[in-house]
Amino acid sequence: MKGKRVLVGSPAFGKSSPAVFQRLADAGLDVTPLTLGRCYTEEEVLERIPGVAALISGLEPVNERVLDAADQLQVVSRYGVGFDNVDLEAAK
Repeated sequence: MKGKRVLVGSPAFGKSSPAVFQRLADAGLDVTPLTLGRCYTEEEVLERIPGVAALISGLEPVNERVLDAADQLQVVSRYGVGFDNVDLEAAK
């Protein structure tokens, strides 16, 4: 995935060690943290998801609309417990 964009949701970015993001950058990934200090709305995710290969989501909505807009998405990782914010049927 070298050179691919990774979108990191908030609060996942704020709670993780900066060393984690440095490792991703050192692996050649373009890490884009969402740093509003709150979870992004569906519209905010929709604006940022095109061109993203990997999404590390906090509580941001990962629904059918977001997944349809994600033209290069290869992986969704959920930071936290559960998948309540991820539409697993749409993700299939």
